[in-house]
Amino acid sequence: MRKYIIGGLVAALLAAPAFANTKNPAVQINLTVRDTTPKFVAFYDTTTKEAPSNADRRWVVWRFFYDYATPANTKPQERLETVYPKYAGVIDGIRGGFSGLQPNPQSVFSAVVQNLYLDKPVAFEFNAYVGMFESGIWSNTDGKAIQLYLPLEQPADERAVQMPREIARVLYQHMKGMLPNGPQTVVEGMLFEGIAAHVAKAAAPSLSDAASMGLTDAELKAAESHKADIIKAVRSALKAKTVSVDGVSKPTVYGGWLLVADLMKRNNVKAGDIARKPLAEIMPNIEESLGKLAK
Repeated sequence: MRKYIIGGLVAALLAAPAFANTKNPAVQINLTVRDTTPKFVAFYDTTTKEAPSNADRRWVVWRFFYDYATPANTKPQERLETVYPKYAGVIDGIRGGFSGLQPNPQSVFSAVVQNLYLDKPVAFEFNAYVGMFESGIWSNTDGKAIQLYLPLEQPADERAVQMPREIARVLYQHMKGMLPNGPQTVVEGMLFEGIAAHVAKAAAPSLSDAASMGLTDAELKAAESHKADIIKAVRSALKAKTVSVDGVSKPTVYGGWLLVADLMKRNNVKAGDIARKPLAEIMPNIEESLGKLAK
């Protein structure tokens, strides 16, 4: 395993004074990397030479060299046997480890920070690992640092879609003190989803609107066809814990996208400006925007 410091960055971030009359902050950002690639490569090379068809021996070697599975993987030995043949098609990319990842994680992180207007110091750790083809990018926190988990077996095009959104989501929650439990009300959820989506889109302009929101094209189409129902539902449930709309799987996602877009347009600001404002301070703006969206 390799662990090293990328660097301590001081980000000077600008805000539009029309909406946010706060001082431009300089925040300390400590970036580190944990790369378990060498352990996986040792496992894979040993098994391909020593026991390419011996499942029991393969599991012993896995436990000796690597012994890592995501929390969602409750039966790693069974899963390993299912996916082991797939590693042959991705091992060359895996050997490059963190430094070979595309898009470059640090560049994506920097783009997100610049568009989110991060105003709170953060310790952030990139974790490069090899999973069992069971999940995409995900994040966690131990109370000291935020960990972003990057599975090396994931195709680069999928990583390019998921990384800016996941970084935006976890950094916004960090800014607002929401970790590890997330937003607690519908209005908090809408701001969270909308700001993260618009920041991701600004950081990676090639993302489609659906990808920025973490939706499939079909999910976005369904949401668009229920726009009036979504706005009506969220307006009446801003302080509730959840809201539901028939025919829409994630109403706060699309509702948040529309809300933040309207706030940006109406106040001539960026998503990062909105992120830095306390909820109580912008509630009148939120209610006004939702009222306009309902017409």
